[in-house]
Amino acid sequence: MFEKIGLHIINGHNRPLGCAPVVVLVNVDPAYYHQVRQEIGSAGFIAVRWTDWNDHVDPRLSFLAHVDAMRQMAHPRTVFIGYNEPVVRPETVSNFYSYEEKRAQLLHDAGLNVAWFTPSVGEFNETVWVHLASLLKELRPNDVVSLHEYWTDAADVYNPWHHCRWQKIPCLKDLPILVTEYGRDFIPDANLPRYRWGASGWKKGGVSREAYLNEIASANDLLMGYPNVLGAALFTVGNDKRWADYDVADVYERVRDNRTAWPLPSVPLAPMVSVTVPLPGTRISQRFGENPTYYKQYGLAGHNGVDFATPAGFPVREFHNTVVMSVSGGKAIVTSSGGYGVYVYIQDTNCDWLYAHLSEALVKNGEVVKPGQAIGIVGYSGNTIPAGIGGTHLHWGKRPKPYQMNNGYSGYVDPLK
Repeated sequence: MFEKIGLHIINGHNRPLGCAPVVVLVNVDPAYYHQVRQEIGSAGFIAVRWTDWNDHVDPRLSFLAHVDAMRQMAHPRTVFIGYNEPVVRPETVSNFYSYEEKRAQLLHDAGLNVAWFTPSVGEFNETVWVHLASLLKELRPNDVVSLHEYWTDAADVYNPWHHCRWQKIPCLKDLPILVTEYGRDFIPDANLPRYRWGASGWKKGGVSREAYLNEIASANDLLMGYPNVLGAALFTVGNDKRWADYDVADVYERVRDNRTAWPLPSVPLAPMVSVTVPLPGTRISQRFGENPTYYKQYGLAGHNGVDFATPAGFPVREFHNTVVMSVSGGKAIVTSSGGYGVYVYIQDTNCDWLYAHLSEALVKNGEVVKPGQAIGIVGYSGNTIPAGIGGTHLHWGKRPKPYQMNNGYSGYVDPLK
């Protein structure tokens, strides 16, 4: 129980930490860092952050302000966080990409390890992750990807858009992940202006300490299913009164005293890998061969592909703009038609693959793509029923070679078989 749960500390904490798998230290000096390192041992991860390092235009000033302290904290399992919870959108992602690239270079040149990205819960959207994916090639063996994860109630622990969201981000597969802020966040607070919702913690959420501990135990059980997740730092303790509603000093003592030892794995870096379906976890709205009466008008014996529509339980607008991954490598043909709308056709050695009704393609015509590469964005272009955003879905088709154009499906077969 609580094998992967550590602690987030602002300024300092005067209670025992135990053998925490991860501790996040905010605004501390080297002396306090070494006290924590001695207490948790050499196996635990420590992520260090300074709150004045929140300018993602140029990291050099922040780096120079803290490089001496960071060098005194250098350790194989110590990483350094940059801009905390940056707001990054597709139109600004290039600026953030440049910032993280420069920051990593500064830290690596100084012999230090990087905690990459540190987005807030639910961030970034899939398009931003696609743009950032190439940066993951710059991870050194002791670097980690840093993320924040919060839930709003016991049921929300199992909401993959808030918790364990890395499973929806293909480029994060098997990379070492530290959750550097973790816990329950009471979102709707009538005593705060709407832009401050999400700034009131579990103590305002009407949950007891025992109930919160049960939620943390459930969350930990989910984390145990991901060996590449090295630990999660429960937010927070310290003397910053702004976060009093999050204080977990008493909660953490129960975590500490009931933690089961878990050997930290040696996590190898992994490149983006092939996928078996272009949108994992998505609801299938129409299977191969279905609705023969409708498709007779197109000379087909039935639907000649598989349609992936909105994931169960999520609104269409959250599904729109989801990234489509190629299941195979090959040459891309990018074009559009009245039926399929914007589509990408991948010519493979053994068969060809169709990805249709996209809002846009992320590859160029003639480009050679790799398995697992992002090739487009889900949309509703072409002939989708109902028309418009209500018809958002991906049409996925498989055409083996040599083509059997007279098989009743224009050479296509069931891609799920």
